[in-house]
Amino acid sequence: MRKTSVFTLIFCMLSVVFFQGAAAASERLGGTIDVFEDTLAFPYEDQTSNGTSLYVFHMTTNEVVKLTDAEEGTYHSQPVFSMDGDYLTYIEGTFRTEDSQPTAQLHVIHLPTMQVIAITPEGSLVGSTATSPVDDMLYYAKAEVFTNYSPIARAAPHDINLYSYPLPLGPTTQITNEDAYDMSDLSVSADGESVYYGDFVYLGPNPTPSSEVRQSLLELDLSQPDEATRIAPEDNEDLYAPTLSHDGKTLAFIRPVNKGERDPLFIYELYTMDMDTKDITQLTSLGTNVHSAAFSTDDKSIYFIENKTFGQRKSDFVYHCYDLETGEVTELAIEEVLD
Repeated sequence: MRKTSVFTLIFCMLSVVFFQGAAAASERLGGTIDVFEDTLAFPYEDQTSNGTSLYVFHMTTNEVVKLTDAEEGTYHSQPVFSMDGDYLTYIEGTFRTEDSQPTAQLHVIHLPTMQVIAITPEGSLVGSTATSPVDDMLYYAKAEVFTNYSPIARAAPHDINLYSYPLPLGPTTQITNEDAYDMSDLSVSADGESVYYGDFVYLGPNPTPSSEVRQSLLELDLSQPDEATRIAPEDNEDLYAPTLSHDGKTLAFIRPVNKGERDPLFIYELYTMDMDTKDITQLTSLGTNVHSAAFSTDDKSIYFIENKTFGQRKSDFVYHCYDLETGEVTELAIEEVLD
């Protein structure tokens, strides 16, 4: 299982994606989810509190349970289940202020006992996280700095490396020493031997900053982590918010369908890619903004987030389930239960 997501500007990809919870903290339903069997984990802002906490929605019984209590000025986001569902990792974040930089500290909950352990120190800049489908190994991307490398760019997390952490007690191992510009939307291969992630890639045999660029899926062989390999779709176009199925056969992702048109706001829809043939299929035609996705445990469905007010100051996130066998899209009526 994995997580995180999506936009067209570099700043959005690095700031909003790396700290998704920040965008969701002023709303009700948050912009990150994960699924284990019949349970969906999600962030939610209770109107009576001052922070965004984590909840789970039991889809079989239609019950919602609160898991965490975010303190004032913080948010909890990016829930990710372990392989067996016993653990749930999440980010506890703080916002950037005039006097301080944002932070994103990684925690894990042991769900049977509700014991919480901090995995990274306070002040960390943890971005995307993912757990292995074959064991309790956690992988996460962590930045070293929050800055702007260009006078025309806003500050964002940079110098990012990949780490591993056996749940629940570690120890932490640094896997890469690349100080990457971006490393979002982590997923782990079905055999646990590779990590996939999203990043911008300059194309061509000898790429330069003036070369064509694509938002891409990269595969990092954990036995040889010095260099990642780009996995290109058959049309060689952008892949945003890539998410690998548990069996490793299918990739879910989003991309704009109106790219190149005059409309200043891109419409993002949900797609899949066959990992063998690299053929792509468009799944949704909502005409809004599909934000991110997560496969069901049996890989028969994709749960995804739609932002109905994309481009506006306030997001309006709605959760859906796409049945890969029938093509049916069902909205999850979580807010009715919460209300």
